[in-house]
Formats: sequence, structure tokens, C-alpha cells
Amino acid sequence: MSLTGLVCLLLPGCAQFVEVPDFVPAASRQALVRWQVDASMTTFDAVIARSAAGAAALDLYKGSPAPVLSVRLAPNGRATVKGPAAKRSWSGERSSAPPEIDLLLAIVALYASEDSLPSGTRELHSQNMRVAFTKVGRALVVVTARSTDLPSVISLEFQKPSAR
Repeated sequence: MSLTGLVCLLLPGCAQFVEVPDFVPAASRQALVRWQVDASMTTFDAVIARSAAGAAALDLYKGSPAPVLSVRLAPNGRATVKGPAAKRSWSGERSSAPPEIDLLLAIVALYASEDSLPSGTRELHSQNMRVAFTKVGRALVVVTARSTDLPSVISLEFQKPSAR
């Protein structure tokens, strides 16, 4: 994927609506999510997954086997966010997502593009957010999205696969 295509995935408003099949994960990883709003920080266990078709999903857990927040992003830019931790459920085009939801969607979109990202540490900027990532070899290590409009930062740190 070109850098222009990646920027289109990360910046709202570039995608055209196309129907997609149901989400079927082709790859998934466990992670730790730190979500800071003002001086308050909450930590979640997370599972992030992507499909062969380019869709991606993020489920956040807090002391429960059921997710407290579920995020789904289709390759066409349609997204849904729901769960008890959501102030309200939301569904729509990424370009119309509320700022705090768009931070989550930026992280999910980056993971969906993991295979095409360059190794190293990079930072991407848009009008309302900064997204930074570190990739070692073929795997993302950390992704952070910071709002320029709100006092909000979300960081996802991937857990290392356990040795067998």
C-alpha cells in the first residue's frame, strides 16, 4: 500500500462506501490499551484483529470475559463502536466519527495496514490528531493516537507472543 493509501486510511473523509462481508479474523494479537483523558488514565486488556478483506476490530476488556468496548472498522470507512464503556453506541462513516472515537479508529486502521507499514518509528499528522507507531520487523510494537482538539491520548502496546 502506498503512503497516500495509508494516509487515506488514517485521515477521515477519504473512503468511499462499499458493502463488505461479515468480519472474519485472519490475524489477531493481544495488547494493553492505556486511555488518558485529562489527568485520568484507564488501562484495558485488548484483542485487536484484522480480516483478509481489510476490515479490523478492537475489543477492550476490564475484569470481564465480555468486552466493555467493541470497535469495528470496514475497509470502506464504515465503523461501529458499542459496549458498556461507550458513552453511547455509534455507527457511521469514519469521517463523521466523534473525536474520541476517531482516535480509536486511527489505531484500528493502522493495525489493518500493519503488513504494508515500514519498519521503524513514524509519526503521522492530521488536522485533529497525531498518530505515532513503532514497527520492528513485520510487527507493530506500539501505536499511539493523540487528539489535538481534546485532552485525550490512546496508546496500544502489543504483547509479545509467548514462547512455546
